[in-house]
Amino acid sequence: MILLENKIAIFNKIVYLETQKKCNEKLLRVREKCNQLILNKEKELSKMKSDLIKKKEDLAKQKSYEMIAKVNEDRRVLELQKDEELLNKLIDELAMKMEKFTETNEYVIFEESRFETVTDDFGSGEYIVSILDEDREKLIPIFEKIAGRKAMKLSFETLPKKLIGGFTISDEGRTYNVDCSLREKVEDSKYEIGKLLHFTLKKAGEKN
Repeated sequence: MILLENKIAIFNKIVYLETQKKCNEKLLRVREKCNQLILNKEKELSKMKSDLIKKKEDLAKQKSYEMIAKVNEDRRVLELQKDEELLNKLIDELAMKMEKFTETNEYVIFEESRFETVTDDFGSGEYIVSILDEDREKLIPIFEKIAGRKAMKLSFETLPKKLIGGFTISDEGRTYNVDCSLREKVEDSKYEIGKLLHFTLKKAGEKN
């Protein structure tokens, strides 16, 4: 009887140990799985954190670039405004010098040469010439003399004061008009003066 009980006890112990071993192995696998899940989650969280930080950094860089671009654009606009103001000032000064030029003998010689050159391509016929009222006495005799050599008949009208001086000439039907006013000459010079001004200011800025 005792021997049977011992055998049963030994059997139970063996079963218990076997069960305990299986449970321990299962528990170990569960722990390993849990640890792996935790590790994966930590990696996922770490990546999310890195992505979030990178996103914030990229956003900060983008805002920084936008701010720099805006500052540069504002500065460029301001420089253009200053360039335009300075250019207009130079053009106004040139216009004033042109006005004074109309009071000289050189002005009469200059307009005589221009009228001669411009009308070289004109055929005989009637033409309308506009000049300043104050230029009539000094320019009309010269223009009519040139026109007479080219079989051209001229009639004269008043050139608006804002055009400074010089002349405009059109055919009798006014199908075309050639603007040789001093104001037109000033405007023609504006682009070249502007280019020169921009280049000069740019070089000065590079030196500073």
